[in-house]
Amino acid sequence: MDDLFVLRGLMGLYSTALNELVMITDYTAYNTALGIAEFLEFQKNGKASTAITGAISNIAGVDLFVHRDFPKTEADGKASATPANNVKGSVLYARRPAVQRGYGKNGLDITVVKVPGL
Repeated sequence: MDDLFVLRGLMGLYSTALNELVMITDYTAYNTALGIAEFLEFQKNGKASTAITGAISNIAGVDLFVHRDFPKTEADGKASATPANNVKGSVLYARRPAVQRGYGKNGLDITVVKVPGL
C-alpha cells in the first residue's frame, strides 16, 4: 500500500487533486491488491472490506480501472518485448483529462496522451 502512495507522490502538484486522477492497473496487480490488509480488514472498512465485496473500485480517493490489455512488467517496471520476462503487475496513475477512453471493435480502449496546457 505504501508503494501506491509513493507512486502517487511522483505526480507532484497533481497528487493531491484526487478527483482528477485515475489509476490503471493490470489484473495481476489488482488481484494482489485484493489481499492487502488495509482492504481486507472489516473493522476498518466495514461493508467496503474486500473480504465482503471482493472488489476494489477506489484507492484512497482515486478511481481504479483494471484493463485486460495493460501489460505486466519486469522488476524495473518496464514492459519487455519478450512476454515471458513480464512477471510483475503494473500500475499507472494518470490525470483524468489525459485519459481518453471509448469502445472499439476489441472492447474498451484506453489511451493516455499529453494534453497541451494541462
